[in-house]
Parts: sequence; C-alpha cells; structure tokens
Amino acid sequence: MLNEKVHKLLNEQINKEFYSAYLYLDFSNYFKAQGLDGFANWYKIQAQEERDHAMLFYTYLQNENMPVTLEAIGKPDKEITCHMDVLKAGLEHEIYVTSLINDILYNTFPMRAMELKRRAWRSLHVWKNRKVAEVTLSRDDFREVRGTKAEAEDVVEIPRSVAGNQIALFFYQIPDRTKEIRVSIRTRCAYDATILAKQFGGGGHVRAAGCTVKGSMASAKRLVRRAVKEMLQKR
Repeated sequence: MLNEKVHKLLNEQINKEFYSAYLYLDFSNYFKAQGLDGFANWYKIQAQEERDHAMLFYTYLQNENMPVTLEAIGKPDKEITCHMDVLKAGLEHEIYVTSLINDILYNTFPMRAMELKRRAWRSLHVWKNRKVAEVTLSRDDFREVRGTKAEAEDVVEIPRSVAGNQIALFFYQIPDRTKEIRVSIRTRCAYDATILAKQFGGGGHVRAAGCTVKGSMASAKRLVRRAVKEMLQKR
C-alpha cells in the first residue's frame, strides 16, 4: 500500500508527463514551421516517450489498486523565438522533471535509507571476473547516518544489479556488535548461497543466505573472499 503523499505525487506526475508530451509537440510544431523536418520528427518521438512515461505511472497505480486522478493538462508556455530557445527550454524542463522524480523517490524511502545506499554504492567493488561484486557499510556509516539494519535491508541488491553478477556480497557492521561482521549473500546460476553461509555458522536459502563472522571487517572479508574463490574454482 502506497502512503498518501507518494500516491499524490504519482498522480501529479502523470499530469506532468502528459504536459511534457504537449511541450515537445509544441517544439515539433516550431521546427516544422521552420522547415526542419528532422528536428520536428525527433521531438514528436520525444513526445511519444513522455506519453509512455505517463502510462507507466498510470498502470502502476492501477496495479496497486490506487485511484488515478486525471487533471487538466496545461498549455505549453515556453516562448520560442529561435532554435536555441527550444534546446534551452528542453534542458530546463528535463531538469525540472528530474527534480519531481527525486521528490517521489525521497518520499518513498527514508532519507537515512537513501544515505546508506549512497554510501554502499561508493563502496562497490566488482571482481575482475565480473561474477562477484560486493558492498560494505561500516559501523561508522550506521552511526553517522543514525541508520538501522532494517534501513539497509536491500543494500545487497546493489552488487546483485551488476551485469553478469552471480555472487553478491554485502558486508556490514552493526554499531552495537563491534566484534562481528554480518554478511548477506545472494547467488545466481548453480551457486548455492547456503554453502558459503554454512562455513561461518550461517544459513538461509539456495539464492539468499547470511552469516556472521567474528573479528574485524578486514579479516571477515579475507575469509569470505577465500571461500568464494574456492567455490568458483570447483565449477
């Protein structure tokens, strides 16, 4: 169930996307009048893309059993006197629409969760073979953000999203457990996540498992990486 604020923002975004289509059709009209058919056609294509965006939001709300409210679409209001005006207005509008998407994102996820993900992205390490990727959140990361384990629950999806990834690792250190490192493991193909987890007293499922390793972050990574390399060599 979407919260009320996000539902409202998504409804508004449908309107903004349709307005974007109107705006780009207006740009297309301008270039058509200037005899620049290629530019005119390009903006017609952009207008269709914006309509597609609107319908994606529309369909998402319907799939979530949330009511869709269709408001009046505003008339394009950009003053166009030369070719450069179109390019500048288009850039300005895209920046504006991006800010609207950011608003939806920030209202969907708590800021602490967003900051933890940002830090995790910065730590992303992809092995040379591209099969393994890992991210890390330290005790200091959690303390500085005042984040919780629950707010970092899906951080493991970051390394998992890397193209070609087959083993994703998320190393993290809960502030009140300074002498142990938690490890979340996700796998694809024939790799069994539980085989890795059980080596450190953990468990889970074939594709999703976890464990706790005693010691420092550096020693935990060394041990888990060694186990991963051994698993890779057996295939």
